[in-house]
Amino acid sequence: MSLERTLPAPSVESPDSANQPELKSAHVHLDAPRAGEGPALWNLAREARTLDVNSPYFYALWCRDFAASSVVARSAEGTHGFTLAFARPGDPETLFVWQTAVAAAHQGQGLARRMVDHLANHRYRFVEATVTPDNMASDRFLSAFARARGATLRREPLFGPELFPPGHDPEVLLRIGPLNPLQNTSRDQRTSCHSHVAPRIRREGE
Repeated sequence: MSLERTLPAPSVESPDSANQPELKSAHVHLDAPRAGEGPALWNLAREARTLDVNSPYFYALWCRDFAASSVVARSAEGTHGFTLAFARPGDPETLFVWQTAVAAAHQGQGLARRMVDHLANHRYRFVEATVTPDNMASDRFLSAFARARGATLRREPLFGPELFPPGHDPEVLLRIGPLNPLQNTSRDQRTSCHSHVAPRIRREGE
């Protein structure tokens, strides 16, 4: 599954979010997925209604085998978002973002961006994701991420429609890097980016 449909338009960096008096996401802690947390991630993906939802087994397995390269957003009230990603085989400095979901109550507050920054800050020099040509929301999100990191964003075809069932659009690879440190990062955001994760989307059956 690609980054398409992971970021519905309302959740892409809202210009007004920084001025909200109390952001729910300000109290959210970023950490690695835990064993047994798969059902919560599956529910988040299902409730998003914009994601390609993988099987519950997929999320359980991901929490076990790819926790070190993924992140979950939690608070005392529960789980509010996740980014699933993996280090490219043979290219451990490149992080491929597979799927991101944010609960409705926390959208528009920059939580998706916090999670991607959190993972990218560990050991990665490049971030990759794929989008379909008409997915402008995710393209804008990734473009903003590249600008904030002072990095180049390159686009190139990755998978053509002939590789998928009828009706599936081609997947375009977006590669961002080399990454630079975040600019104008607040103290709280720096803290969240260095919290508890040790060294950070595809349809089911693809």
